[in-house]
Amino acid sequence: MEADAIVQLVTVVVAAMGIVWHQQRGITQLRAEFREDNRQLREDFNTANRELREEFKSLREDHNALRDAVAQNGQRLARIEGHLGIGFPPADDPSDPEPQPG
Repeated sequence: MEADAIVQLVTVVVAAMGIVWHQQRGITQLRAEFREDNRQLREDFNTANRELREEFKSLREDHNALRDAVAQNGQRLARIEGHLGIGFPPADDPSDPEPQPG
């Protein structure tokens, strides 16, 4: 009778150890997959971030060139208006006569 009880106890303990071992192996595999996925995501993020920074740098250079071109065009327009005598006088120009009440 005692031998049967010991066999049953050993069977239960071995089965429990097998379940724990199987779960531990599964968890280890999941951790390895998680680490690999995490590494790949970080690599993809860094690549995308690098590409966006390069694109932003290019856009900034284009913006600066466009801003300079607009400033040059404004200066050209002011010179043309001055040469032709057209354009709006400054708002605080004392030579501007005030409108006569009608």
